[in-house]
Amino acid sequence: MKEQKRMKQVVLVFFVIWLLLIAVAGYSVYLDAGVGLPAGVLVLSVLFGLSGVWMFNTGQQQVVELNKSHSRTKRQLQELQLKIDRYEYDAKKSSELRRIVLNSTQEKDHAVQNMARALDKAMDEILLSVDDLQTEPAAIVKSKAMSMKQYAADLLVLAKLELKSELPEPVEIDFNTEIDRLMSQWNSIARSRKIKIKLDNPEHQISMYTDVNWVENLLTRLVLALLRMNRDTLLHIGLITYTDAELGDSLRLAFSIEGRTLTAKQLAHIAGDYISVIDEGQEVGPGLSFVVGRRVAQMLNGSFEVTSSENGIEALVVIPRREDIEEQDTFS
Repeated sequence: MKEQKRMKQVVLVFFVIWLLLIAVAGYSVYLDAGVGLPAGVLVLSVLFGLSGVWMFNTGQQQVVELNKSHSRTKRQLQELQLKIDRYEYDAKKSSELRRIVLNSTQEKDHAVQNMARALDKAMDEILLSVDDLQTEPAAIVKSKAMSMKQYAADLLVLAKLELKSELPEPVEIDFNTEIDRLMSQWNSIARSRKIKIKLDNPEHQISMYTDVNWVENLLTRLVLALLRMNRDTLLHIGLITYTDAELGDSLRLAFSIEGRTLTAKQLAHIAGDYISVIDEGQEVGPGLSFVVGRRVAQMLNGSFEVTSSENGIEALVVIPRREDIEEQDTFS
C-alpha cells in the first residue's frame, strides 16, 4: 500500500511538471519568442510525458506484483493458521484419547488384581478341601491348585507393575555380596531336584546403583522357573561387567541349563503369555515367570531374554550398574 501511494505521488509530480512545460510553451508562443524555445519546450514536454507514462506503467506493474505477493502471503498465513488450528485440535483429541486409554488400562489392571486375589482365594479353599486326602486324584488337584496359586501371584505382580504402585528405589550395593546370599537360597532348592548350580564370577567386586529387592525378585524368579522345569542336571550362571552401547556400565548374567527345551510356539509367546509344561501330570512350566521377569527388567532399565537350544534353555539378563533407574512406560 505504501508503494502504491508513493507511485501516485510521483505520477502527480510528473503531471504537474508536464502541465507547467505545456504552459511555458504556450506562453512562449503568446510572447512570440520564436520557434526554438516553444519547440524545445514542447519536445521536453513530450519526453517528460512519455517518461511519466513509462514510470506510471512500471509503477502499476510493481503495484500489481506487490498486490499478488500480498495475496499469496495472506493466503499462506491463512493456510498456516488452519494447520495450527488443526494441530491444536489433534493435540487436544490425542490428550483426551491418552486419558481415556490410561483410565481404561488402569481399570483393566485393577480388574486383574481383583481377579488374581479371587483366584488365589479359590485355590486356597480347594487345597483346604483336599488337604486330608491321600489319593492320586487329590495329589493332581493339589498340584494344579498350587500352579494356579503361582499364576495368581504372577498376575498380581504384573498388575502392580503396570499400575506402578511400587517403583524401584536404587541404593549403592556390592553385587558379589548379594549373589552369594542368593546362591545359598537357590542351592537349597536345587538340591531337592538334584540340580547343581555353578557360578562363574571373575569379578572381585561389583558396585551397582540399583534396587536390590527388585534384582533379587528378577533373578530368583528366573532361577526357580529353570529349576522347576528340570531335574538331575547343571545350571550354569556366568556374570561379567561390561560397557553396553545403550545402557553404559552394565552387569550381564547368562543362565544356561541342560534338559528340557521349549517349542518354537512357546518361545514365540514367552514374553506375554502363560507357558504351561506338564511332566507326569504335574505342572512344571514357567507360567508367567518370564513375563514378570521381563517387565521387572524393563523397570530396572535393563533387558531380559529367554531362548531355547537343542540341549536346554538359555536366558540373558542385563542390568545397568550406574544409570539412574527411571520408570518405563511401555511394555513391548
